[in-house]
Order: sequence, then C-alpha cells, then structure tokens
Amino acid sequence: MEGKKSLALATFATIFFVFFLASAIHFAQPQRRLQLQSHFLSFGNANAPVEVVLIEDFQCTNCRIFSKKLIPQLQKGFIDSGQVRLMIVPVAFLRGSQMVGNAACEIYRQNTQNFFPYLYSILEMEGEPKPADLLRFARRLRGIDLDKLQECIDRGCHSEELHKNLDWAQQFMGAQFRTPALYVNGDAGSTYSFEAVKHQIELILGGP
Repeated sequence: MEGKKSLALATFATIFFVFFLASAIHFAQPQRRLQLQSHFLSFGNANAPVEVVLIEDFQCTNCRIFSKKLIPQLQKGFIDSGQVRLMIVPVAFLRGSQMVGNAACEIYRQNTQNFFPYLYSILEMEGEPKPADLLRFARRLRGIDLDKLQECIDRGCHSEELHKNLDWAQQFMGAQFRTPALYVNGDAGSTYSFEAVKHQIELILGGP
C-alpha cells in the first residue's frame, strides 16, 4: 500500500515538475512577433515590450462587444503607460463594413487622437450606419476634413488597404480565421475576457 502511495506521489511530482518547466521555458523565451504591415492602425509606444494585435470587422457583433470591453481598459491600464502597443487590423467582409472601415481608417489618417472617440460612436450604434451617420460622428471631433471624409466614404479610398488586411489575416489564421481575433506578442489571446488578456500581458511584464 505504501509503495502504491509513494508511486502516486512520485508520478504527481513528475507531472508538476514537467508542467512547471514547460511554463518557465515558454515565458523565458523571447515572444515571437507577427509580420505586421506598416498601414495597420497603431496606438501607443512603438517600442513597448508588449504588442497586442486586434483583428476585427467594425460591423461584427462580437467585435463590437469585445472592443467596448477591451480597448478602454487596455488604454487606461497599459497603453497610456507605454507598456503596450495596440495594433488594430480592420477587415471588411460583412455588409456595410467597407464603408465603415473606410471612414474609420480615414479618421485615423487625419488625426490619430480622434480614432477611439469615433470608433466608440460606431460601436454604440445598433444596425448598419449610413453615410450621414458616419459624417455626424465626425462633426463631434476637431480637426477633421469633412469633405475629404465624405469623398473617402463615397469612393472607398481605403478599400485596397482593407482588402490587404483581410488577405493578411486569412493567410495568418488559415482555417481558424474569425473576428475578433487577438494576439499578445504573437500568442493567441482571449476575445471574451479583459481579465484574461490582462493576465497574459502581466505575465510578459513580470507580474502585476
């Protein structure tokens, strides 16, 4: 009986040691970075130790829910302090998302500081925004060329960029392509819980 007990304890200890060693090796190794493109939307310190990449379609319901939960807390807790660089990769494959994606990208190109307030207006709106809605949201902001924005909405001046983003995301994720998708220093992260993402970031940073 004692022999069986000792064997069970030894087996448990071995399993625990292997798990601990694997975890230590994983977090000790340099994290891999995605092959990011220069036209992705970038926020925060370009030299931050943690890089969070969010792939989303602004008309995707789950993207809206997750972004409203994730981005404000990520900005307050990590981006503003220079610990995290957030890269947003907008894709457009749902109805109406080309128009919305074009408008959002144009706001970013005109004034990066206005992007999040503009995005939050889009995320709060139910249903498919119309061109008039996208212009109305922009009127609340300073430093936006409304005529240029109107032209961009009408002509799709960032459509090629959105198409490249979609190709990049589909090639990277393959059969697992979905939105939203999130990566922390190249490793897949939760798209349901900010706390899970926060924990993943803090492990890289070395603790809370």
